[in-house]
Amino acid sequence: MSKSFFYCFCFKYLPTMSQQGQFYRLEEDQIIWVNQNEACSKPNSIQKPLIIFLHTTSSSSSSFEHQMSSSFLNSKYRLMAIDFPGHGRSHKATKPDIYTIQGYAHVLNSFLTVTDVKDAVVVGWGTGGRACESKNQILFT
Repeated sequence: MSKSFFYCFCFKYLPTMSQQGQFYRLEEDQIIWVNQNEACSKPNSIQKPLIIFLHTTSSSSSSFEHQMSSSFLNSKYRLMAIDFPGHGRSHKATKPDIYTIQGYAHVLNSFLTVTDVKDAVVVGWGTGGRACESKNQILFT
């Protein structure tokens, strides 16, 4: 495989998810970006269940491009995909310990508090899944 082919291959498959979403200011002035589907901004769609996607290390919310653009999921759910601090469009972490699984769990917990989310399905990939597990330990211990 030649270098030029490799670069073309990588470029061709870079995520192209639309950047619909918004920034959220969390505790300690931590600012994160959250991709959202259109249903999240419509007041009458609050009845739709919420799915939150969490990416792994060295990734971003664009890892969930296919899920966020799925017509099936968009018709039935409100969808959010969080960029952890220092990833995607989110700002860098305000403290170095945020770049840990416990730190990401704290970011998730803070996001749920700021947005007043009481009920959601959280889908984590890799580190995102571990952060979700840690968040549950924070809440239920």
